[in-house]
Amino acid sequence: KLTDFIHRLLRRTKLSNNNLLTALIYLIRLKQRHPGCKGAYGSGHRLFLAAIICANKYLHDDAYHNKSWAIAANGLFTLSEINQMESELLYYLNFKLVVTKEQWLDFLTLMEPKLLKSWARQDYHGPSDY
Repeated sequence: KLTDFIHRLLRRTKLSNNNLLTALIYLIRLKQRHPGCKGAYGSGHRLFLAAIICANKYLHDDAYHNKSWAIAANGLFTLSEINQMESELLYYLNFKLVVTKEQWLDFLTLMEPKLLKSWARQDYHGPSDY
């Protein structure tokens, strides 16, 4: 299941929320550039992994190597497949990974109601007292 894959990957890599949000921005850009494109079974896993890899490399000079991503993905993809997924995503994004402050704020504004609704469903009680 895609959500399980994402949770596992984020838990193993301990990436910041900035990495996740940047990856989501890349996926939105991809959909905007190629609105009619439909993926095959498992393409969500591939797209998310490629997007989080690109986000991690864009945001950090000391980013994970693709070999580490193969391990973090629990062997679901080979190193060769991961290299190809990353290259293809970069190509389809026209190698444009920069996220401006304005784009970042627009994305957060778009996501805020969805995040609040999600937190409410989880019966969020706020920070603990200790």
